[in-house]
Amino acid sequence: MNADESDGLELSPKSYSDVAEMMRDLGSTDREVKKVKAAVNQSRIAAHLAKSRLRKGLTQKQLADALGVTQGTISKIESGNDADLTLKLLEDYCRVTEERMILTIGKKMTFVEAIKYHFSQIRRLFNELARLAHNHDELEPHISSFFGDAFFNLLHLLSDAQESLPKQSKVRECVEIQFLDKKANVADEAQVPAVSPDMVCR
Repeated sequence: MNADESDGLELSPKSYSDVAEMMRDLGSTDREVKKVKAAVNQSRIAAHLAKSRLRKGLTQKQLADALGVTQGTISKIESGNDADLTLKLLEDYCRVTEERMILTIGKKMTFVEAIKYHFSQIRRLFNELARLAHNHDELEPHISSFFGDAFFNLLHLLSDAQESLPKQSKVRECVEIQFLDKKANVADEAQVPAVSPDMVCR
């Protein structure tokens, strides 16, 4: 096809959710797709290391100099398999790129298990912040304000998740929230003044 013949063509780029979907669309066999997916799964961490280096704005040569190795070594690491990586190497990458890496080894958690795990970590961190506020009076107002922001962010997050459910699963619920004056006597609820009542509906 020459340039004149291609002038009238309209290109309609198509996006894909992953490499496997693109390969199937191009006519690849299931065996070929499985082979590529296996290769990708075996180099996920290596690919992450390369991305962390790029985010830091480092070339392979610059990273190699910082780690005291050759550029060829870095190239081999970033294009190799995860099985060849060591914890010391991951630590070195994180140190130079100033990034944080969290690894989970073992059986993959279910969605419910993952949410429970992260919730327990959030609760632990909130408790640590509360203890910090007890020991540093000057931080108490900032931590208290952060708790308030986090509370509403979590409410909105749950509300958005509820809204994303199929329509038949949605149940409209309203929850009234009252914020009470810290100086009020909570023993007598009838006399507790509400500072900022609010209503959250789903």
